Amino acid sequence: MAAATAPGELEAVLPVRSGMTFPWNTAAGKVLVAGAGNSGVRPGLPVLETTGSWSREAARIRDAGFAVDHGDVVDGVRCVAAPVHDRRGAVVAALCAITDEAASLRLLTDAVLRARDQLSPH
Repeated sequence: MAAATAPGELEAVLPVRSGMTFPWNTAAGKVLVAGAGNSGVRPGLPVLETTGSWSREAARIRDAGFAVDHGDVVDGVRCVAAPVHDRRGAVVAALCAITDEAASLRLLTDAVLRARDQLSPH
């Protein structure tokens, strides 16, 4: 569920409002499910055909510290999300940013990770 949003250039393509819910195959959904550590759950990601492939993807997300959505929900829109942890280290939220496919994914990822570092206890 989107808890807070800020309008941007992609507003006409993907208007996100507080309280909206999205499918698991968003970058934020992947981060939240991977962070739950429930590797036996296949959250309905269409790009991952088996529970085993989801387990590998979840491990990769946990190791990398972020997830990416390459137009899985809306064509031409990419998202990067990073987990937000509480003081005990549990994933309690995801910080997500969206952009069009022409923007630098590396720059967006770096910005999301810097913002996440401001939110999560060290």
